[in-house]
Amino acid sequence: MATVSAFNGICFNKALSGELHKIVTPPYDVISSQMRQKFEGSHANNMVNLVLPLDDSDDKTGQSRYENGAEAYYKWLKQGVLQKAHIPCLYCLKTTFLDQDGSKITRSGVMAAVRLEPFDKGIIRPHERTFSAVKSDRLKLMTASGSQFSPVFGVYTDNEDRIMQAIVSAEKKQHICTFRDHAGLQQEFSAIDAPDIISQVQGVFSEKDIIIADGHHRYETALAYRDKMRSFYKDAGPDAAFNNVLMYLCNSAQKGLSILPTHRLFRSWPMAGQGKTKAALAHFFNISVFHKDKTTPEQLNKEVVMLGEKGFSIGISQKDSNEYLILKLKCLPDKIKELQDVPVALRSLDVILLTELIFKKIVGMDENDFDDHDNIFYEHSGSDALKKVTEGEAEICFIMNPTSLEELESVTAKGLVLPRKSTYFYPKAPTGLVLHDLMPEA
Repeated sequence: MATVSAFNGICFNKALSGELHKIVTPPYDVISSQMRQKFEGSHANNMVNLVLPLDDSDDKTGQSRYENGAEAYYKWLKQGVLQKAHIPCLYCLKTTFLDQDGSKITRSGVMAAVRLEPFDKGIIRPHERTFSAVKSDRLKLMTASGSQFSPVFGVYTDNEDRIMQAIVSAEKKQHICTFRDHAGLQQEFSAIDAPDIISQVQGVFSEKDIIIADGHHRYETALAYRDKMRSFYKDAGPDAAFNNVLMYLCNSAQKGLSILPTHRLFRSWPMAGQGKTKAALAHFFNISVFHKDKTTPEQLNKEVVMLGEKGFSIGISQKDSNEYLILKLKCLPDKIKELQDVPVALRSLDVILLTELIFKKIVGMDENDFDDHDNIFYEHSGSDALKKVTEGEAEICFIMNPTSLEELESVTAKGLVLPRKSTYFYPKAPTGLVLHDLMPEA
């Protein structure tokens, strides 16, 4: 099963531990251009300079950003801003936040080097598809820097909590820092170098498989990078750093693994006017209409959630329409002939029904359409998604209920995957607490 190891992590030096709240960022894929500008201005060593570097002003190719990110990284290493640990460590992260119901929760996880495995082995299990352009972008940055800047977020099941109990017993001896991040969440970060604790954690993980919660693009990029490096370093053994990927691993049995909905937005939608959209949807769905001048975005979201407790429920807002729509299936998914080729384990999931019935059957989209990262985008706040339609940034949005952890575990256990961006685990694993050097030892 999963091979998990301690590694010589690269961290910001102790002198900067009191400034990590100005340095650490969320993963690159949730950083907007406005957020990037704010992060860059907060500190000279902010991680956006590495994970989202800028092109040279005279570069029309869009390639100089990767060299610029690598140059900043190596400069910080040379200056001692970043320092590599002398001995292999595991790293513990405790994140304290407010859940959706307002309750205070602390989520604990361990950062470790995890042996890269092809998905068909079932040891590392994906749950959603990816965008090819994003993987190409990340591979260019990884190739230029020879390092992994952001961890992949993985979940495992440990009902007895043996892994975290072992780590907690040792972590206070190697406490690194406690700070509040850009979102006000408390982050407590520690390193564990005790060989007996590391061995104990490795032993438990050797019985486990891991589901990728967040970072599918990063994981698939690491696989591509590994294959590339193996062709260059033919004599490097199985312990070469590039055979591993940095992961932040959380026990699914603990509280704090919140999954938020991921609402779908389209800049261009093939059905002009909501009347045409509504007529096409009526084949599969019962449609409830809510007038926008009498229904707030918050009320629509609550209605989608309430109806979703009884089964499929999706909200729609389309540009230049004064109506919100909420869809419910006319019959059980098993009775819909257009779903007979869809595995039974997937048929009842909202994101599958949206993709198979609306996007594929009604609109006629294909994989190339779903891979269009420019046309399709995502929001995790229903109100923000609806606002983007009102302001004309999107032509249509689909308000979703979240996929549950139980649904995720069931789907991945059968070797199945969901459409792109089907989940949003909250909070995200921070970027910049520890980096992973992928280059083989000289």
